Amino acid sequence: KIMKQKRLYSCLFAFAMLLIASANAMAGGLTLKNVTFLKPGEKATMAIGFDNDEEVATIETKIVLPEGLSFVAKEPGSENFVVNTTERTKLYNVSLSQDYVHANGAYLAAYTIKKYLPAGKGDIFTFEVNVAPTYTGAKEIRLTSTDISMGDDDAPIFKPADFVAKVVSTDNQMFVTAELPAIKVGEEQTLTFNLDLPKGYINNTGLRVKLPQGLSVVEDSEQAGTACPKHNVIYNPKRQSIIIFGDPLSLDNKFALNKGTLCSVKVIADNTFVDGSEITVGEINGTGDDTYYSEDITLKVTLDKTATGINGINADEFGEGADGIYQLNGVRTDKLQRGVNIVVKNGKAVKVVKK
Repeated sequence: KIMKQKRLYSCLFAFAMLLIASANAMAGGLTLKNVTFLKPGEKATMAIGFDNDEEVATIETKIVLPEGLSFVAKEPGSENFVVNTTERTKLYNVSLSQDYVHANGAYLAAYTIKKYLPAGKGDIFTFEVNVAPTYTGAKEIRLTSTDISMGDDDAPIFKPADFVAKVVSTDNQMFVTAELPAIKVGEEQTLTFNLDLPKGYINNTGLRVKLPQGLSVVEDSEQAGTACPKHNVIYNPKRQSIIIFGDPLSLDNKFALNKGTLCSVKVIADNTFVDGSEITVGEINGTGDDTYYSEDITLKVTLDKTATGINGINADEFGEGADGIYQLNGVRTDKLQRGVNIVVKNGKAVKVVKK
């Protein structure tokens, strides 16, 4: 019995570590897309992003590719590789050349004499890679030895930690989507995740759900879907993560279907929720005969503006004793405003029009 318990805990721990390992703790430096899918035998363009709060003069970093990827040379046999600026860095001079320190690495150097990079967020450079026909699985690409100058000669050099991202073969891609109907303040609604796995099978999966202000998951509302009806679903509010797993002691934990509902949770909005806020879902992966990944998801959340209306009554009297009064954008008010209001009273949300 003790051995079985140890096996159970080790399996759950290993899967939890897979979920956690996909998170990148580095903030404020250069970034790559967390997961990029590459088709074996073809070229791919990759983008370097940057979120900076101050002006930046020079940028240096080393890009280290995994086995199976190589930089695209400007000319056959050249040690200079294809690199381009973006709209943010159109005034920069940039080069990408062979790095003799790191195997399969390249040195990127960029500077400007016209105008420093203003504070902002978004892609700053793109570079191209060749993907070997035999490229398989999920590997890591790394930005290392990064130096960022904030401008003046005596300004400090910012040296962020290495950034590591996944570069995954399209054979290891799964597709996860999310659905959430328009919501009403104070009423529960179902957030559903759907799975489409073209190849292979999975036993477990996990994802991180970042909810906007004013939206929260209802406790113990997790439900397994048609793809895995006998699996366990756990929502961790501290990490805002969902883990789906079967009985680790069973010999067969395959999902029942490769396409269908993955899981669902109930969510509820309070008076701080703002119409049009976004749910972001990332770190989506599954394990089975191999490890599979999905693109991150961004889901816009809207308020239901078709709630039952009350016209032709004394709106001010109806608003008395209400649990809450909200405008259509989710902002709470002390009293009914001219136009359409959402009044929460006796546990129900009602649209009230005040002329």
